[in-house]
Amino acid sequence: MNPFDLINPLKHIPQDRYVSWWQVAFATIFSGFWARVIAVVLLILTIWLMTKKQARIAFICLMLIFAITYGSPILKFTGLIK
Repeated sequence: MNPFDLINPLKHIPQDRYVSWWQVAFATIFSGFWARVIAVVLLILTIWLMTKKQARIAFICLMLIFAITYGSPILKFTGLIK
């Protein structure tokens, strides 16, 4: 068995529920005040991890910052969320 099958969410829930969950998340949590709070916390964590020479984990945090910061505007631009 492929280990990625265990973490594949589409193996556990239908695709329409998975897509709707992410649309709601980007329409509510990842836009506005909470998006900024999460991004600032992740930025501080990224800087701290870089000082501790944990570059791989810091890179993952940096990618999460970009996803939170630019995910909602991109989804709004493409019309996937309102």
